[in-house]
Formats: sequence, C-alpha cells, structure tokens
Amino acid sequence: VVSTQSTGNIEVNASIWTKSKFLGLSIGVQMVGDTVLSLLDHGEEYHVTFPNGYGRNILMRPWVELGGKCEIKCPQTGYQAEVEFLTKPFYGGSKHQISGVIGHVAASKPFCRVTGEWNNVMYAE
Repeated sequence: VVSTQSTGNIEVNASIWTKSKFLGLSIGVQMVGDTVLSLLDHGEEYHVTFPNGYGRNILMRPWVELGGKCEIKCPQTGYQAEVEFLTKPFYGGSKHQISGVIGHVAASKPFCRVTGEWNNVMYAE
C-alpha cells in the first residue's frame, strides 16, 4: 500500500500482513511487516513496526488488547523509539499499559522514558 499526501510532503509505504492464532478464550493476531513514513521536505524516513492484537474473553465479555514490541527508527537522524505494549496478566494488573524509550543510536542511554496507557494518559520522563 502506498499513500501520498495531496500536497506531496508526506508519503506512507506499508507492507503488512497478519498471522492469526486461536488461544483458548482469546484470538491473537501477529502483525508482520512494516511501514515507512517519509517526510519528503526533510529527507527523513521513519520505519515503523506494529504490536500484536488480541481479542480477549471471546465467549463472555470480549475486549481488545495490544501486546508486544514495536520500533520506530529514522536512519537519517539516528533517533529511535522502542515501545512495548504490555498485556494484562491473568490475575490483577491493568489493561492497555505501555512502556517505551526514546534515544539516539550514538548514545549509550535513552533520553526519554514513556509509561502509561496507550489509549489514555502517557507520561514522559
């Protein structure tokens, strides 16, 4: 799939397919492939991968959850982000949690950490 903004400044090129599994009371969908978001005015490309999707508790009260790691990398600038979508534990815990780091390939430590809920409030430190 290739999409270009009408003004021609942004281009999206995606190659994504899914692998599905039945997991007892859940359905899991693995997102395979990646997307390249190009900012043509800046000469930057952002390579993006996607987390897995889950349909939980499909027989009683279904709900949807994301799980797994995704990455965003820009080879031109060297900046990168790694985001982990945390799945809810069987007992306790909270839904829709994320944790992530943002850094530069030349740095030994990330300069920003992100936590919170992907569909609500996120905190950057």
